[in-house]
Amino acid sequence: MAFFGPALLTPKHHVPTDIAYGFTPFASEVGENHRAGNPLLQDVTLQFLPFRTLVREQWLAGEWPLWSHALGTGQPLLGNGQSAPFAPLHLLALPLPPLRGMTVAAAWQTYLALLLMHALLRSLGAGNRGASLAAVAYGLSSYSIAWLYHPHSMTAAWIPGVLLGIVSLARAERGSGAGLVVCGLGLALSGHPETVAKTALFCLATAAAAARPLSGIARARFAGRLAIAGMLCFGLAAPALLPLLEFIPYGDRFAAVRMAPKLVQPPTFAPEFLWPLVNPLAFGSPVDRNWSGPWNWSELCSVYAGALTLAIALAGGLLGTPRVRALWIAAALSLWVAFELAPVSDLLRALPGFEYATNARWRLGFILALSVAAGLSVESLIASKRARQIGSLCLLAVSFAVAVSIPPAGALGQRVGWGLSLLGLWSAAALLSSGRSGAVAIVATGLLSVELLLLGSRFHPRVDARLDLHPPPAIEAARAHAGEGATPRVGAHRAGLFPNLPALYGMGDPRGNDPMRPALAAQIIGRRMSPFFQPGQIVLQQGIPPTDFYRYLGIEYFFSGPDTPLRAPWERIYEDPDNVVWFNSESLPRFSFPDQMRIVRPSDSLRAALTLRDFQAAGVALQPEMSNHKQTGSVSVRAIRANGYTLDVASETGGWVVSSVSFVPGWRIEDGAGWSGEALRVNHGFLGFEVPAGRRELQVDYVPRSWRLSGWLVGAALLGCVAWGRLDTDHAR
Repeated sequence: MAFFGPALLTPKHHVPTDIAYGFTPFASEVGENHRAGNPLLQDVTLQFLPFRTLVREQWLAGEWPLWSHALGTGQPLLGNGQSAPFAPLHLLALPLPPLRGMTVAAAWQTYLALLLMHALLRSLGAGNRGASLAAVAYGLSSYSIAWLYHPHSMTAAWIPGVLLGIVSLARAERGSGAGLVVCGLGLALSGHPETVAKTALFCLATAAAAARPLSGIARARFAGRLAIAGMLCFGLAAPALLPLLEFIPYGDRFAAVRMAPKLVQPPTFAPEFLWPLVNPLAFGSPVDRNWSGPWNWSELCSVYAGALTLAIALAGGLLGTPRVRALWIAAALSLWVAFELAPVSDLLRALPGFEYATNARWRLGFILALSVAAGLSVESLIASKRARQIGSLCLLAVSFAVAVSIPPAGALGQRVGWGLSLLGLWSAAALLSSGRSGAVAIVATGLLSVELLLLGSRFHPRVDARLDLHPPPAIEAARAHAGEGATPRVGAHRAGLFPNLPALYGMGDPRGNDPMRPALAAQIIGRRMSPFFQPGQIVLQQGIPPTDFYRYLGIEYFFSGPDTPLRAPWERIYEDPDNVVWFNSESLPRFSFPDQMRIVRPSDSLRAALTLRDFQAAGVALQPEMSNHKQTGSVSVRAIRANGYTLDVASETGGWVVSSVSFVPGWRIEDGAGWSGEALRVNHGFLGFEVPAGRRELQVDYVPRSWRLSGWLVGAALLGCVAWGRLDTDHAR
């Protein structure tokens, strides 16, 4: 409540929408001196808020969230893991508007992380004080703070519950299988597959440790039950996991990291990268605009679970507890990978699925191992005079490291957090030295909580209620001109409306802003708008928009500043001192029948598509056995549905239908009378198909190939859950 209460109980909100108000057309709603509270959080506003809005709209409309027309030139919504349409906490918040629902879900995930970590430590034998310290260190760590509104943190919140399920399963505790499946399902559905893959390795290590004291028969039974739980989790999560695995090879991020594997990896390690272990503000803060680190705060400084936590875990390791020493090995290995140091990072990348992972986020492994180690060390720290002496020395040593990392003189907020960290270390050392060891854990947990809450509150500043992204006059003008129920496509100049934000207002923006957008469509769009575009970059329009390509993409409205000259067929429909909205009445519909098709080899596809000027006169297809040919026909879009289109197609001779809709595997074309077409790639990255002569109504739907299989897997997993529950009940009796 201390952290989320002000955002939930007042008109202010946590979602950093203030970022959008630094740019047109939102800038006219605020004064000239406006600045965002934390510009590092732009992905929350420009990606995750649109994702949540679109998913919510489709659920409330009774539609499966398979596809989005509003992101780029269309892209999978279910196949984009980070949209997390099945995330349990987001589904619980579905009745709430996205701005409020995202904060409620973030509060739930933080509380969940606190509770599950506390329960895990109690199960491992820690006392209530140690469990509380570990819960605070994990649930309020800088990793949880940095990725609070990203799926990273929501996925990580379930990890202690998964590990608790494994430990309980090894002990054959009643309900352990159900708990493991529930937490594993929550983890798999929360939207971050990289964290799921990391957790699989955490689970293997935990299972190996839990199986060591078991007898041969008990160990085999544990392994069997663990395998069953894993299969049930996979089966229940199949509707989210299989479409994602199916689409990943066609996404823009995969294309980017395949071309430049080091693109998402940390910079070369330097000793100063260790400072965030004791002070997450050692390089300054993005909030205070004094950041001087070599990378961004979220990647470099999301390794902090409290200097107190570090000191207590260090003392536990020195005291010789085998479990704590094993946890320190796990923590060290995680840091080794996070710093991209050989040979550990090279060995990890040799594992399937880890070739292109973002290794910097292995800091989560360090946070997890450190928090558990600290929680297990509290009791041993106060058990004897020698233990108290070692604990005091560790606290003083860490306090020295904190003291020399003093923040800049003008950064009051940073200095307050730094002072709280020192106060906690010195207070704990004084209590241990004076023999008041019983109060150490209480004081340490209390001061650690205050320090981490202060850090989180500054990183996620509350935003004025007025900055709720209500449509400014320029957007309202475009919506009114398009008419009620219309879903137009829009574009904007470089400094104008950011990609993905139009999705909040029922409009599509072909530029897109998402690493999971279809790579081939992004490539042709990026190259036509910016000659130096590379995979993984945001597509931003440079200079005067190419009218021919915008016409093909079906862009009807263009947002610009007052100094951008556009010629016919663009016409002004709205103007104020800062914004101009242009309308193009000659934009093509999303499906059309070009006059001629040019057949090219796949290797020439991009070059041929880049040379096209009149997309109504010609299109490019990949079918070498055919020759170039002229064609006649017409296409009209009767309806744009949640996951597809209804088309009226007429042609005397048959031919190619070409679209400005992204091509990905999974499109189905049927007429309801038994005819079906094959989805093919045209104009390098877009959907096309051949139709025979005649007139027909076509249903063009996006359905991932794995969708039907995932339904069968869910059914089988539900039956398996029922059977396993009955066996557990009979065994208990």
